[in-house]
Amino acid sequence: VIVEVKNGILLDQELLQEFKTIKHARFYDYLALLYTSRGLQYEMSKQIISKHCHLSFNGLWQYTEVSKLMREDLQEVINLIRQDNFTLSRLDIAFDSNKPFNVSKIAIKLKRVQKPYRNTCYLKTPKEGRTNKYLNIRHYEKFKDLYRLEFSFGKRYLTGRSDEVENRCARVVKKALGKAFKFMECFT
Repeated sequence: VIVEVKNGILLDQELLQEFKTIKHARFYDYLALLYTSRGLQYEMSKQIISKHCHLSFNGLWQYTEVSKLMREDLQEVINLIRQDNFTLSRLDIAFDSNKPFNVSKIAIKLKRVQKPYRNTCYLKTPKEGRTNKYLNIRHYEKFKDLYRLEFSFGKRYLTGRSDEVENRCARVVKKALGKAFKFMECFT
């Protein structure tokens, strides 16, 4: 079930408080809550400057019962996407740790340079400008004593069959962290 919170006509202030990741609703022209049959709730959002709606599955691999239910929901959403001829436009994979990641070592392995900005360290190729529509890597302190290394894969990495997508993304993660990681079992 999708409940619209904000669109061109409607703005529900009461449901707007359900959004944990959105601080200012004025930057969005569409907000909705997706409720699944498993009792979970997901945020759908579309920024004014964006072309696509964003649906986020945060915490897929926490090895809890909720994560297992989220993976089942993701599998259903992917099946619906395949039926309706939708495309996956971005895939974000984040790793959390109570100690900072060795960003210098990761930058050397991936042949990137560190570009610190405020409390975030971006890993960019020497030729790369502000944004990269293929792969963005950032490291920051999410909360006190919780550090996040985030890989944001763009369309170039997400084209083709699901096993090709998994191999392409897994190679980057393995090269950066030095260990294999199977994160797209739900795509098969």
